[in-house]
Amino acid sequence: MKKTKLFYPVLLLMLVFLIAGCESEKTIDEEQVSSETIASIEDADDIVDELVSILEEVYADEEFSTVAFKEEKREKFLPECAVKTVEREAGIKNVTIDFGDGCTMKNDKVLKGKVLMSYASDRSLKTRSVTHGYEGFYINDKKISGESSSVKVYSNENGNRQTTFTEAILITWDSGETASREGTRITELISGGEQEGWASKVYEISGSWTSTSKSGEVHSVEITEKLRKELACRFIVSGVKEISKTNKSGTLDFGDGSCDSKATFTDLDGVIEEIELQKNKRK
Repeated sequence: MKKTKLFYPVLLLMLVFLIAGCESEKTIDEEQVSSETIASIEDADDIVDELVSILEEVYADEEFSTVAFKEEKREKFLPECAVKTVEREAGIKNVTIDFGDGCTMKNDKVLKGKVLMSYASDRSLKTRSVTHGYEGFYINDKKISGESSSVKVYSNENGNRQTTFTEAILITWDSGETASREGTRITELISGGEQEGWASKVYEISGSWTSTSKSGEVHSVEITEKLRKELACRFIVSGVKEISKTNKSGTLDFGDGSCDSKATFTDLDGVIEEIELQKNKRK
């Protein structure tokens, strides 16, 4: 009888420790940067990448391409369903791109609504500040709102065009879920140009931002090896991001330059996981 009385308190104590251990393990696991979270972050990043590409190409088309080349030789970045309107007033150029109720880009993304740009019309300026606006603007049924601006340098220390893009962007899905990005990214045109057409262009991207996923998790993202964006490809082809959450982090590697939808995530323990980037895309 004494042994039985002693057994139950010991068993109860063991159960308490077991539950505590499980809770501790659960807490540790919850701190990990999950593949689902990475997919959500990359989904939002892909939307912002598309947005920046549009802003870059519309500006370049407006400011650097000759009329004859635009009309006769070069394949246009924007499809015919995108209507561009340009207005000038008191030294300011206002550019509006209206994608209507649905306009399919060459990379198969469907855009609708309006994107607005405003900047000084003086072409002699080596640096220009551009403000952006969005009116009922969607990329693949994801609504884009918030604020963004850019500073454009005609020739940086490498002799290349460069844009510093500052953003506080909110992305809203049809389901009501939201994700956001706030930070700065720098794009440098390292190859190609207006006289060769948009598909020839290659950009290097650096920067850092805070990203809030659809689940509400907040992460910091920093580009530790410059990303390579080739406009002829629908994916980032190389470069590395570090994604951090509290005391946990990992690196997302976009590969060796191949145009594919694969990236690899490596956590602090050295565990490697393959990530599929936007399954709804195709080459």
